[in-house]
Amino acid sequence: DGESLMDNEILLCDGLGCDRCYHQKCCSPQVEAVPEGAWLCHYCEGKGNIIDPQVLEDARLAEEAAGGTEAAVVVVNDGSGDQDIELLMEMLEVIDNSLP
Repeated sequence: DGESLMDNEILLCDGLGCDRCYHQKCCSPQVEAVPEGAWLCHYCEGKGNIIDPQVLEDARLAEEAAGGTEAAVVVVNDGSGDQDIELLMEMLEVIDNSLP
């Protein structure tokens, strides 16, 4: 049904050009905790892939904006992966729930 269970979240690979995603417990070895920051799947690690520079830039911008009084959120996404729509909807829900 596309939903993940507690302690078995879906991890999206941040590798350049990679659109793979895995449940934590489906990774080999299993990923015990959701990584903070960028994450490469075992396929990308094995192929020597790099983290997508846009992911790193987005993280830098988020860190720069953290704790500020911003009135807007900008999300950049190419929409090329099927998981992107669900992820964007989830992000919008989090943002909407954080509004007064």
